Amino acid sequence: MQFYKFTHPQYETDQDADKANPIRVSTGLQMPGMICSSCGEIWAGSRRLYLAVTDLALRRRLGVVAPLPEREWMQLAQDVRQVLSLPEDFEFQPGDELGTPIAELKTNNIPDFLHPFPGQIIVQSRVVDVIMGENLTGVRLLPLQVRWGDGKQVRSNPPPILFELVITGTGWRVDSNLENITACTHCGRTIFLKWSPIDEARWDSSDFFHVDRNPNIVIVTERVCALFAQHHFTNFLCVPLP
Repeated sequence: MQFYKFTHPQYETDQDADKANPIRVSTGLQMPGMICSSCGEIWAGSRRLYLAVTDLALRRRLGVVAPLPEREWMQLAQDVRQVLSLPEDFEFQPGDELGTPIAELKTNNIPDFLHPFPGQIIVQSRVVDVIMGENLTGVRLLPLQVRWGDGKQVRSNPPPILFELVITGTGWRVDSNLENITACTHCGRTIFLKWSPIDEARWDSSDFFHVDRNPNIVIVTERVCALFAQHHFTNFLCVPLP
């Protein structure tokens, strides 16, 4: 099986990257970073849980980006579970993004794919039609609230309908497992090891998937790349993996 890293094209400059991806997606609410009492590291991941938070007091606490000492962080996580009526064993991680994502567009010249952050993929509705029509797996389609930002767009026109591809497929690489990617067993901080091939025996057979629990890397099958190329979609790149 041939796998590909799904990403954006290579841009010559940061200005080119911004021009090709004229979007900002944010909720303004996230679990802060944690200061581990064991390893002493300050860390935060980049998962996007998008859990709705309506409690105003809790929203204020989740709007602060400064890292917290471990004890305070654990108390905040427990408070979030209680307010959102989540199970006691629901596991939060530092940096988890909560709330409802809102997309701001800087222009009305929007490609088929937008890449506001590594591993975050925003698409137009015609891409969604292909994903659904071909029954591609390992992805959930999340409709976004879209509004015009501060760009030079025609504000009289409604913004386009956009979706975020929330990747649900999972896989691991050869010789990689939870034990050897865990840098601190106390706080659970993980690292990404040097690249190795996908272990097909531990891949869930999804067309879209993350590897080693890393939300910043999206892997796809050859079928995905062929379909998107066939439809001449813009602003994406499939990089073959060894």
